[in-house]
Amino acid sequence: MRFVHNLPFLLVPVFASALWPATIYTAIDLGTLGGSTTALGMNGLGQVVGYSAGHAFLYSNGVMKDLGTLGGISSQAYGINDAGIIGGNSFTAQGYVNAFLYTSGALGNLGFSGSINSINNSGTAVGTLNGPAGFSAFQYSGGVMTDLGTFGGTDSTANGINSTGQIAGRLTLRGPNVTVFQAYIYSGGTVTELGTLGGRSSDARAINDSGQVAGSSDTANGSQHAFLYSQGVMKDLGAIGGSGGLSYASAINNAGQVVGYDLGIFNGSTDYHAFLYSGGVMTDLNSLVALNAVLQFANGINDRGQIIAQASNSHAYLLTPLAAATTATPEPATSVVSAVGLIGMIFSRKRRQSE
Repeated sequence: MRFVHNLPFLLVPVFASALWPATIYTAIDLGTLGGSTTALGMNGLGQVVGYSAGHAFLYSNGVMKDLGTLGGISSQAYGINDAGIIGGNSFTAQGYVNAFLYTSGALGNLGFSGSINSINNSGTAVGTLNGPAGFSAFQYSGGVMTDLGTFGGTDSTANGINSTGQIAGRLTLRGPNVTVFQAYIYSGGTVTELGTLGGRSSDARAINDSGQVAGSSDTANGSQHAFLYSQGVMKDLGAIGGSGGLSYASAINNAGQVVGYDLGIFNGSTDYHAFLYSGGVMTDLNSLVALNAVLQFANGINDRGQIIAQASNSHAYLLTPLAAATTATPEPATSVVSAVGLIGMIFSRKRRQSE
């Protein structure tokens, strides 16, 4: 075992890459309410929301609960905070699609057309209002809905909110012959457009407590790639499906880990594959999980590193890192520690076999 402890630090990740098992996440099938299941949001406790068989659901402690509707045919849940407050939208008995909040075991109609897309742990929710003049971002807090307007564009959406109340979304700029989308951050009454990766349009999907934003943008060569926006710089995260792959980011946690999906060439065919971006590296989630289906879309990640993803079999899964910590650890440090443990096991096994 002395040799293991004296291994040069830089050799550990290289040696481990050939020996580390492919499966480093466990996958739990969330189940169904009678049809296909889509997971759209998750909180820090690993509770998951989405929709199944046309109804919004809450998955908690191994049980999927039907949240019902506002009297109409279907509902969808998009966000949940650590207090278990859930936001989404639902058809009403009159055929409208209204925003709802699920609190204290009941689905509450907020009384306006639109959808709640995200909710922070303070209970402030954001979403998209479907008004007479078009779509606009809104904030809902303390029982009051505030229309944030279109930020100088013709439409806007609010897709994510962090613990300090910063909002990320997309505004629309329409011209005679072109429509351009711009990712933005709304903070303290000020709107900041995030720019693009060299193309025309961008879209912000999620924001963490440090103000880092994940989304997607057109590139200069006409492709579309996931991005991580941090400290005024938009970073191209690339794509896993070859040089022509298209990638889209869906969520980000407070460690800066990003998940999303990629449309590219996999095993000779064009398909969607879910990805994890961590420690500066974008990885196909299918290489990290043993599953008899293809993980196609990753829609959420929390600070424990848990991920929600959709698979090709129309099932949704909760992925949990093996030996998950209470809070997420940057990818390189996790890999090195795991590699040292693996090498120790290998040498211990060889020593026992030689005795």
